[in-house]
Amino acid sequence: MAEVDQIFDAFSKLSNAAHLADARRRKLDQIRSVEKRECGNCEKWMTRDCIPESERGQFKSASSTACHGFVISASRERLAAEFRRQLELLA
Repeated sequence: MAEVDQIFDAFSKLSNAAHLADARRRKLDQIRSVEKRECGNCEKWMTRDCIPESERGQFKSASSTACHGFVISASRERLAAEFRRQLELLA
């Protein structure tokens, strides 16, 4: 009976490790997403300060490649910091 308990304990530990690794991977994906250098993450996106819109009349969607005037938005910086704190808790 003890051998069966050891097997179940081993599977439980393995399962917990796999779930933790998956949670960490998802959190890293979230961090990369909010820090990605693309329109939608830019402080200037959809404002008069947006260079493609103001100077070239181009509308840039949320996943467009960022221009040279890219500045990450404060809300994205806060969100990335929060995701990093959450990631630390998963360690």
